[in-house]
Amino acid sequence: MTLFKLLFSFALVGSVIASNAQAPVLPVDFETPGLTYFTDFGDASSITGEDPTDPSNTVAITNKPIIAPTWSGTTIGPETGFVALIPITSDETTMSISVYSPDAGIQVRFKIEDSTDPTKSVETEATVTMANTWEVLVFDFANEAPGTAALNLAYNFDKASVFFNFGVDGETAGDKTYYWDNVIMGGEGNSLGQMDLPVTFEDEMVFYTLTDFGGNMSSIVADPVDGSNTVAMSTKPLGSELWAGTTAGNANGFANLIPITATETVMSVSVYSPAVGMPVLLKIEESGNAANSVETLTSTTVANEWETLLFDFTNEAPGTQALNLAFNFDKASIFFNFGTTGDDAGELTFYWDDVQMDDDGITLDQITLPVTFEDEMIVYGPTDFGGNVSEIVADPTDGTNTVAMSVKPLGSELWAGSTMGNDAGFAEVIPITATDTKMSVRVYSPEAGLPIRLKIEESGDPTHSVETEAVTTVANTWETLEFDFVNEAAGTAALNLDYAYDKASIFFNFGTTGDDAGQLTFYWDDVQMVDDGITLDQITMPVTFEDEMVAYGPTDFGGNVSEIVADPIDGTNTVAMTTKPLGAESWAGSTMGTDTGFAEVLPMTATDTKMSVRVYSPVAGVPVRLKIEESGDPTHSVETEAVTTVANTWETLEFDFVNEAAGTAALNLDYAYNMASIFFNFGTTGDDAGEQTYYWDDVEMVVGDNIASHTAISFVAYPNPVVDRLHFTGASQATSIVLMDLMGHKVLGLSPEENTEMNVSTLPAGIYFLRVTIGGMIQTTRVVKQ
Repeated sequence: MTLFKLLFSFALVGSVIASNAQAPVLPVDFETPGLTYFTDFGDASSITGEDPTDPSNTVAITNKPIIAPTWSGTTIGPETGFVALIPITSDETTMSISVYSPDAGIQVRFKIEDSTDPTKSVETEATVTMANTWEVLVFDFANEAPGTAALNLAYNFDKASVFFNFGVDGETAGDKTYYWDNVIMGGEGNSLGQMDLPVTFEDEMVFYTLTDFGGNMSSIVADPVDGSNTVAMSTKPLGSELWAGTTAGNANGFANLIPITATETVMSVSVYSPAVGMPVLLKIEESGNAANSVETLTSTTVANEWETLLFDFTNEAPGTQALNLAFNFDKASIFFNFGTTGDDAGELTFYWDDVQMDDDGITLDQITLPVTFEDEMIVYGPTDFGGNVSEIVADPTDGTNTVAMSVKPLGSELWAGSTMGNDAGFAEVIPITATDTKMSVRVYSPEAGLPIRLKIEESGDPTHSVETEAVTTVANTWETLEFDFVNEAAGTAALNLDYAYDKASIFFNFGTTGDDAGQLTFYWDDVQMVDDGITLDQITMPVTFEDEMVAYGPTDFGGNVSEIVADPIDGTNTVAMTTKPLGAESWAGSTMGTDTGFAEVLPMTATDTKMSVRVYSPVAGVPVRLKIEESGDPTHSVETEAVTTVANTWETLEFDFVNEAAGTAALNLDYAYNMASIFFNFGTTGDDAGEQTYYWDDVEMVVGDNIASHTAISFVAYPNPVVDRLHFTGASQATSIVLMDLMGHKVLGLSPEENTEMNVSTLPAGIYFLRVTIGGMIQTTRVVKQ
């Protein structure tokens, strides 16, 4: 305290002492007899008495009984507060209290106010970090408690109240007694700084505090390995929640924003864990808005040793929101053995230190297929679970090759496994399609005949998964195992091409525990899609389902189930069969081909706006919706409907996109429509309609009143495919002949007097559309340039 503050305080004492003789003055040490030191409220009971560690010292003793409410507390002095104003200034915003608590981890709230106007107040909090030990708690009123008023230096603060275990009632906490002493300005003669990165627990000028929740119990202690180092110790005891954790600091977080940027997204924490494979979650958030947060997970890899864990916030924990750089992150919390309660795991104690931004200057890339374990710039993981222990090592047969080694030890679960990379999975979706359903893994097993399971899933939804198995055939020799996901493991979900699989996990000796099998070590490498040497062509119009070299799909969504089958009327014809089963959504449908759509843009024009589909429906009067869109932008779409008129009979339905379905976007000829989806009994769920099966075939453009409907006019372009020159017949009346690319852009055009041929020799090879206008009618022809 400055000399000015002391003189100011003493002057005020002299001016009011006559009218308030029983009130204390700062600093309060409880040593002066005859003063009114306490005004209790909320069933608290305070007296002065002996220091539990030094009988010669007089301290305050406050009991918070079982009947006490959450806000039970004690005002220092009478209701009129102190003799003098509390000298809070812009340079001195802290006060401190020495506290001896029966429990660590409790919140102590401190409130100062104007005794004549209780609306003029400010509150802040500190956390007890040690039990049955004196410690100095520093309260910084510049960091007000959440939901309370900010510090206003225009107020005349002359009254202070302390609330032990604030927010917890006596019935929950039990009868508790707290000792306290030395209520002074500042902290031990100094104003301690707010915690900031890096958090080392070593700086005597920093106010280190830990705020526990969910049952955690944390304190600042000596390093279990190096007694000269100070670290945090967090115990997750019996009774703790699966989400029990600890905030570094208090509700106000760090003094400065955490410097997360687009290129610096990784934080590190030194951790000393009692076991390997413990999931550790790190969460950063805005201290004033807990909804603005991001969380990420990693796992410990060693036991009873210090290791540095990296937390990359671009790989958010499953089911949590992604990193948003617009948020002002200034608070961090750590959760040990996240997802498991204290009762399930037993009491576990973790030590941690050195919370900081990762300063390697290196940001590793997210894992991608194929997985080779050779690129030092990729986060390969693996992330173990169920007791597995994995690391990246040299190939046991070729020291120049890098592979993964997974040990399934004694004590491991029958489902112990390893996720490739981290819980965020791969950088891209695994390219599983109707025709590419296999992955392969090179495996070096200690025994033949061991089942290996491979599971792929959506990183954001583990219920969207498929699992399959292969069996090792040799021991201590590399072999390539193939995993076909159309052959799902017994009792597991079938392959669903609607799911965006982007995460893979491998399980060695699946179904047998480590205790039953004994410790086994496996090596693995080269995880990749299987190339059978056959690449199917992308779907094109018309869609006939007859060409075995075309990837017709269909790709189902909303619960539909489709396959290519024989025509129910004519076994020599191949058609699509789509079942809308019980459980299917009202919008269940099927995309023709894959999510990439057609190989070329659908030739929609101002005069060619119709498509037709042959349909065989079990019921007449069923609405059938057809939707076309841009594969790269689903907002660029148009939908229309037709209704079946007969049952169990083939009929051709026409869909005119100038008549868009109610509530949907209109046809926009600027869009490059290259994808089509069909929806049977649109608007009715499978449960409401009952399971229904539809057949469909011959999806094509409809030429209405254009050139193709007038047999008297014959226009032909040849040769097709073409190399150099495209020749025409029947074009003498043409007013326009234009060649367009797949995006609908004009690449060549002819004037009426040049209608005999077109020089295409300089064009790149590919697919084009020839658009001819004759007498106001338009004909579009697909042209292949070689």
